[in-house]
Amino acid sequence: MGGATVGMPKQVPFQPRDAWAVSPDGLVAVVRVADYHVEWWGAGEPVIGPPVDYQPVPVTEADKRSARDNAPRATIATSGGGTQTVHMPQADESEWPSRKPPFAGRAALVAPDGRLWVSRNRRAGEAPLYDVFDGSGVLVRQVAFPPDTKLVGFGRDHLYVTWTDDDGLVRLRRYRG
Repeated sequence: MGGATVGMPKQVPFQPRDAWAVSPDGLVAVVRVADYHVEWWGAGEPVIGPPVDYQPVPVTEADKRSARDNAPRATIATSGGGTQTVHMPQADESEWPSRKPPFAGRAALVAPDGRLWVSRNRRAGEAPLYDVFDGSGVLVRQVAFPPDTKLVGFGRDHLYVTWTDDDGLVRLRRYRG
């Protein structure tokens, strides 16, 4: 008889949002976007690190094009057994921010050694850069990876990154930590 109406949230990339991750020993690292600092929660009083200096990165047309090309899609199942893939609604031109926050919303990973890795927002096409924080929330180093890669996890002695090859296959690469 009638159809169904599905509401989906509009996708507005580069919105400033705090990020978080859980350490192997159960501490929660919270990365605050307002002044870019790290907080560790879970062992008594929170440990709050100092603010980190960063240069805001402008949102360019290349960033917008990349965000649109990589926009999330939703697959909707119908009562007749079929499916349909649709793009999530996109931001209007006036809704795009002029600058990126220092890091992406899901940018935090904790390594087995307890250090927090945070992916910095970069210009379109630039190689990934990660800030590494210690247990007191202090930035201890930065690590750059090859272009078009993404840090996805850790082993005891290794880092794992993915990249997409020329055939569109996602590949996994291991680096010594």
